[in-house]
Amino acid sequence: MPEFCSHIFAMNWNLCYDTAATGAILLFYIFLSIGFSSITIGLRKAGLPLIRSPSGSGDVISFLADWVLIILSISTPVIYYTKGKATTQVFFVIIQSTSAIIWIPRIWKNLGPSKEKLIIGAISELIAVIITLPTNSYMVMTGE
Repeated sequence: MPEFCSHIFAMNWNLCYDTAATGAILLFYIFLSIGFSSITIGLRKAGLPLIRSPSGSGDVISFLADWVLIILSISTPVIYYTKGKATTQVFFVIIQSTSAIIWIPRIWKNLGPSKEKLIIGAISELIAVIITLPTNSYMVMTGE
């Protein structure tokens, strides 16, 4: 939110990560990617360590999902320096989409299974995608 607001007040959306190839782009992707993945990982069942012997198919999926998010997030700088900004943007969307998919059932299951939690979890993720992707596309197209 502070990042978003600073660009509104500065009236310069493209200052650091849309048109300029600077270290700020990389830091932006790393910050958002690791932050969002960490929130998703933090929503797993309480007391469940990252390093463990999974028990059951559900735990295997949860275990693998956590580690995939960690590895993908950490590999963002490697992708940026080897493949460039455009590939990193695609990679970033993949990481965030994976995290969003994992987030919805975790909100529902681990914050108290209820119809309300399932709806709130799904709506929160959909709003993020519905608002963010068109806004970013508009900013890139218009330069605003």
